[in-house]
Amino acid sequence: MNYIYARQGVDNSPSALADWIEHSAQLLTPLVEALERHDMGGGQLHADDIPVPVLVLGTGCAKTGRL
Repeated sequence: MNYIYARQGVDNSPSALADWIEHSAQLLTPLVEALERHDMGGGQLHADDIPVPVLVLGTGCAKTGRL
């Protein structure tokens, strides 16, 4: 990600970027916890099962993955 900023003339150290990510995660934690309480608090949780082709590295073959 550093190269993206460098193209714009912004010089950031990898440790500064890591600090930004850590701080963002801390700020988002209450939101994640509230969403988890809401989603997991009901009697049922509905989800889709979507098959997608996933390339197996080095073989050129695809297997079925699921989302």
